[in-house]
Amino acid sequence: MNLRPQHPRFLLLMGGMALLFGAGLWWTLRTIEAAASAERQLASKRHEWRMLTEGEAAATEDASARLQAKQAAAARQLATLAAQWHGPEAEAGPLPPDRAAAFFELAAMIESLRKTAEAAGVRLQADEYFGFSSYRQTGPEERLIEIVHRQQMVVQRLVETLCEASPASLLAVQREQPEAERVGRAQTGVAADFFTVDSRWSLRRDPAVWAQAYRIVFTGDTRVLRSFLSRLAVLDQPLSVRLVEVEPLAEPSPVMKPGAGGWTPSSADVAPTSVLGARQSKFTVTVEHAMVNGTGAEDGK
Repeated sequence: MNLRPQHPRFLLLMGGMALLFGAGLWWTLRTIEAAASAERQLASKRHEWRMLTEGEAAATEDASARLQAKQAAAARQLATLAAQWHGPEAEAGPLPPDRAAAFFELAAMIESLRKTAEAAGVRLQADEYFGFSSYRQTGPEERLIEIVHRQQMVVQRLVETLCEASPASLLAVQREQPEAERVGRAQTGVAADFFTVDSRWSLRRDPAVWAQAYRIVFTGDTRVLRSFLSRLAVLDQPLSVRLVEVEPLAEPSPVMKPGAGGWTPSSADVAPTSVLGARQSKFTVTVEHAMVNGTGAEDGK
């Protein structure tokens, strides 16, 4: 039997068709595999996106809760500060209605502070007025009642706090003279009540802050100074220590005792004993009473 193809062209045609079928089959399988791979990748990306969005939602809610908690804490802290820095009426109490009432209120405070100093064993200057000798005979003018009343409250707190620290003596209390008082009253006879503030360290460098300064001069050892500053730091009034000056004394201050003729040296001072670390010094502490502008505190400063 003759097996040789009788029609070569037919055979070539069949071979070509077989090649085309194979190529089509290969392309189809490759396309199916590519589609399956793309579908798997799409499913993976969808899963990742779902996990990401769910995680972000949880993270966003958690972050929002933390932020709200911080805002609430900040609001409480701001309210506390506002109560301290915006509350001159609350801390100073009711104002005297007139000059006469202001005079008697000042006189009562001065007498009270003298008794407080005596009870604490603190020596005072003769005829001490604690920075208010300007009003030893009459009260402040009507336009000055509010600012002088506020100064009176601050001075009273400062002197009482100092007496708690047990200094040897109180040498002076001075206040910054309000502008209204400086314009309306001559300096003659009252200059010792006031001092001039160095603007380089004043809190008034910030235009948002209203402040008035006070200076208190006393003697004692360093323990007295530390105690006084520590007590000032925990007061509920917005007082800021701005300057501390120290001047060592040549000899320890004698211990004074009250007698019929006034304050006199005690018998213990006949032979004073030097104690290491207890050397007496004169301390000048300057503080500012500060409030935020816009509360009316700056009126008549």
